[in-house]
Amino acid sequence: MKSAMPNAMPDAMPNAMPRALAGTINDCSLTPLSRLHLPVLAALDDSHQRRAWLELMLDEQRQGLAWPFVARAPDGTLVGTCSLQLSGERAVEAWLGYWIAPPYRRRGLGGVAVRQLIELGFGKLGLGMLQAEVWADNLPSLRLLIKLGFATTQRCSHSTGDLLKLRLRREHAEG
Repeated sequence: MKSAMPNAMPDAMPNAMPRALAGTINDCSLTPLSRLHLPVLAALDDSHQRRAWLELMLDEQRQGLAWPFVARAPDGTLVGTCSLQLSGERAVEAWLGYWIAPPYRRRGLGGVAVRQLIELGFGKLGLGMLQAEVWADNLPSLRLLIKLGFATTQRCSHSTGDLLKLRLRREHAEG
């Protein structure tokens, strides 16, 4: 079971991210996820699992356990999602996740999103570690995470391929 946030973190977000924190993130093309984005995001990927994930993110956002965002291209086009989800009993670590729609991949947008999540996690939220998972054959995503300082900690074989677990400790994050 996930724990509540410690006092060092921003106030819980019952319906939306606090404006000051959102302002910091909005400068770099991320917008706090809201229920208004669900139909638009469903159009990016025709998947019931994606909608279920988005509903879970919104629920965890209300509980103060997740920070979900939509990613936008420089022209404002909605291109994907990204999030931090608290993990661990002391709430000092989080899972980092991101997804960019296929037509917008390999344009640097995932890198912008991940850098901002790292800054949010280690800066504003005061986390000590971020974790991520990536399929071993997803080389662009794997290269991005490694470039940003993540290290592979585990390889899990599944019928659909190998899943790599990576982590980044605050002391190993760049700048």
